[in-house]
Amino acid sequence: MDLPLGLEGALETGNVVLFLGSGIGHYMINADGETMPDGAGLAERLASALKLDISDTSSLAKVAQLAEIRVGRVRTVRAIKELFAGYEPNDDIRWLFSMTWKAIYTTNYDDYIERCYRTSSDNMQNPVVMTTNSEVRSWLPTHEVPLVHLHGALETSPAGDNLLLTQKDYATHRSQREMLFNLFRTEYPDTPILYVGYSNEDTNWAEVTTELRAQFSPGVPPKSYRLAPSTPELDRELLAHDGIETIDGTVSDLRAAVVSRFGDLRVQPGSLDKLKAQVPSQLHAVFEAQPAPLARLLVSWEYVNQADFSETPNTRSFHNGNRPNWGVIGAGINFERDIEKPIVDDLLDFYTSPEKGLRVATVLGSAGYGVSTLLRAVSAWYVRAHASTVLLLKAGAEISDGDVEFAVKNLPGPVIFVVDNAADHLPALNDAKSLLRTIESPAYLLLGERLNEWRGSHPKLGGVEFQIDPLSDLEIDRLLTSLENASALGKLAELTPELRFSAVKTRNQQELLVTMREVTEGKSFDAIIEDEFRGLQNEHAADIYALVCAFSRVRALARDLLISDALQLDHGTMYRVMNDYLEGTVIWETVDYSRGIDGLRARHQIIADIVWDRCLDQVRRERTLIGAMKALNLTHGVDAKAFEKFTRDDVAVDSLQTIDAKTRFFEEATRKDPGSPFVKQHYARMLRRERKLDLALAQIESAIATAGGHRSLHHTRGVILRDLAIDAESREVARRWLTQSEAAFETAIRMNPRDEYGYQSLAELYLDWAGKVENPREAVDYLTKAQETVVRGLDKAVVLEGLYIVESKIQRVLGDTPARITALRTALEESPTSGIVRFMLGNALRFDKQTAEAVTVLHDGLEMYPDDPRIATSYAHALREAGRGFGESVAAMRLATTTGLRDPLFVATFGGMLALNGELEEAASVWQSAKQRGFSPVDQKRPVYKPLLDGVPTKVSGVVSAASPTFAFIETETVGDVFCPGFRIGGRRLTKGQQVEFELAFNPLGPTVLNLL
Repeated sequence: MDLPLGLEGALETGNVVLFLGSGIGHYMINADGETMPDGAGLAERLASALKLDISDTSSLAKVAQLAEIRVGRVRTVRAIKELFAGYEPNDDIRWLFSMTWKAIYTTNYDDYIERCYRTSSDNMQNPVVMTTNSEVRSWLPTHEVPLVHLHGALETSPAGDNLLLTQKDYATHRSQREMLFNLFRTEYPDTPILYVGYSNEDTNWAEVTTELRAQFSPGVPPKSYRLAPSTPELDRELLAHDGIETIDGTVSDLRAAVVSRFGDLRVQPGSLDKLKAQVPSQLHAVFEAQPAPLARLLVSWEYVNQADFSETPNTRSFHNGNRPNWGVIGAGINFERDIEKPIVDDLLDFYTSPEKGLRVATVLGSAGYGVSTLLRAVSAWYVRAHASTVLLLKAGAEISDGDVEFAVKNLPGPVIFVVDNAADHLPALNDAKSLLRTIESPAYLLLGERLNEWRGSHPKLGGVEFQIDPLSDLEIDRLLTSLENASALGKLAELTPELRFSAVKTRNQQELLVTMREVTEGKSFDAIIEDEFRGLQNEHAADIYALVCAFSRVRALARDLLISDALQLDHGTMYRVMNDYLEGTVIWETVDYSRGIDGLRARHQIIADIVWDRCLDQVRRERTLIGAMKALNLTHGVDAKAFEKFTRDDVAVDSLQTIDAKTRFFEEATRKDPGSPFVKQHYARMLRRERKLDLALAQIESAIATAGGHRSLHHTRGVILRDLAIDAESREVARRWLTQSEAAFETAIRMNPRDEYGYQSLAELYLDWAGKVENPREAVDYLTKAQETVVRGLDKAVVLEGLYIVESKIQRVLGDTPARITALRTALEESPTSGIVRFMLGNALRFDKQTAEAVTVLHDGLEMYPDDPRIATSYAHALREAGRGFGESVAAMRLATTTGLRDPLFVATFGGMLALNGELEEAASVWQSAKQRGFSPVDQKRPVYKPLLDGVPTKVSGVVSAASPTFAFIETETVGDVFCPGFRIGGRRLTKGQQVEFELAFNPLGPTVLNLL
């Protein structure tokens, strides 16, 4: 065989993309010496195995479609796996994968390529496997080769969900194939192609070449070569016209030709020296020993110990809302927050502790409170102490168990992992926590997040929380000093120091970012941002800024080439416009330096929100959002993350003006990822908000049919069915919907009994039905069911706040009308031993000020159920409302401590009443035990017992025994030391020895200040 000169040069440098078809199966041999079937052969054998009559076709897609109809997909896929079993690659095919390739694309389902790499000890590359339904992962060109299964892979999809197998699959998954070919166009625009294993009559061959031509149109694909045993002259000429040169021969012939020309050709895929130049010098020894895993780690994590603290500070950009660079931190331009030292002390305590283990700390603050800056500042404090390794997760990067394990085993420990926007990474953080505990490696997870995002995600990571409060007086002083030193006082410069302080303090309940811009520029923050947008003198610049803000407001990065595709701008124009008009307005982030992928973001999410809400009209929003959705390429991890954010962002979707626009958005999303149940789920949620309940139900049932093992899908179905039940005019139809909704919620509860949402939603279903029916007795029956569901949830769930809210709604509804109290009395007469009915009637009577009867009803209930904490708590409150002493209430609650001490409401109330009864030692024991109960941070801190004196909050006086900007303790004569959180202090300067008066409350951890007076 004579190698074409172009292919010879490409093979010599490892600059070839390899495409493999089913004909490669001729090099796979079983124990009987038989070769693996090609597409037509597989169709024939599949039909035989499943006893299908296919005498008139040899199309695998048609046969598979028929098989799926007759025997189901699972059995069809299992039969294909069995037909592939028992084959091993011969020496020629193993040689093929010992060569260096830029990438390998295949339309085959089996894993023979992976096996060749796994069983060879001297490969130059390791494959990074990608399939049509998974996002493309980062790879290192120095050691790795992307292996793209265009039609899915049996190894990564045992059930065959992701295989392009049937005719229907080929139709519905076309957009995902387009994305993978688009990846080829962007990564290898000039790289020659070698096709092996494709007949010119192969439908997959036709598909591959057609897609490549479409991607490169109006240009042409790179020079291509096709290896085939024989090719008719007509086909040869047609292929040559399309830029595909035919090489007659087999893989054996190719091997012989390459060996004859080059000998044992071993091409180093990339330059280690070039990669080493990007590795911090402190890690060079690790790089010499394990270059690939370290390089992969540094793609996602920044090594803070050698961050460039001397770089030019981005001071102006920082003051305008951007994250600070390390130069800002190094120069101290960011002012010190009160909470910094407590966090650093916690880190150093962990570092010096003889038993380190795993520790999790979360820094929380409202939007614009400076969480990102604080994380960087704390990281810098720690590395200045010359302690251990600090790794900061880069913007747009993902957390992988492999990186975490490599870091803790190979870098100086214990490793501090710093993760901003932590709610975006909760599943990966949970996995990392489990991994670190399994391998027993000490580590510290320092997380940061917006307070509302964190609470809304219901994390289960545990650990300690540090909350950033509004600016204290000391912080205002430091902020003004920082601005003055940076000559950034703006409009404040002409004011006296006292007036500067006053200007900031009047706004210190706002976001720090907003405060800084407003007081220094003398007008509202929204107006500043709007003026900036309106002042852009180039329409392309405005479009780019709008698109970047669409991504930034959902905390995603906009890939640079995606922007050019979405706005239909050539790359040169796009870069020129950004350089001329948007410097400092949009910020570049490196997503993957090894592959040269960059993304853009706005300076801050608040700024992106303002641009989106105030600067864009409905038409522009719709054009921007749908254009972004169309341009997303899910083979890029950064795009896949944005896709998930967009489809789950109800606010963005609802900002589209018409139902037609919203529908087009989700139809485009469904085309992008037709197999995703969660796209369909959010499509259903949008339709529900638009009150298109029948369409919503169809979408969520389609999602469940795709992946019924996800609890959230059944929960969404239950919510839609609940709406149908409540809205239905026909009572019979409504009851059918009610029954189905009830079953959906029960399914969700069975799938995760520890999750509160199922109980909460089921209780709300019963509550809504009670409000719908006209019969008071039926209403009471369903209110009783609602309360029973709440009690179930309080016993099983972890986070209880939502259940308490539903319970309070039940109590309000019960007290709304005398008819319901009458119905409850009737229910009690019929079921005098029902604890739930007694609890509900007792609370309804309390609400209606019928205190004496409430005491009797609840007393009898407690007599029957002395270990019921709900009855005991309500009875204790009723006794107090009847004018009885704390002693009687405490005695009643003691009966239920066995189960009650697992309930944060009971603990707060019982401990508080003990303290107010003078039993401080036992109260302290109760509060101490609560710390071991695993109550959620929200339940721990919520002041649930607010004792009243003559109907008004109890006021207590005391002396400040300890004070800091973030908290204080107040010593009292009645209940001991009372904790005062920083947000209750506000802008005051509390000092030790100061006399204060406050309203008292109790949470499960002890007495707390409700309000400083």
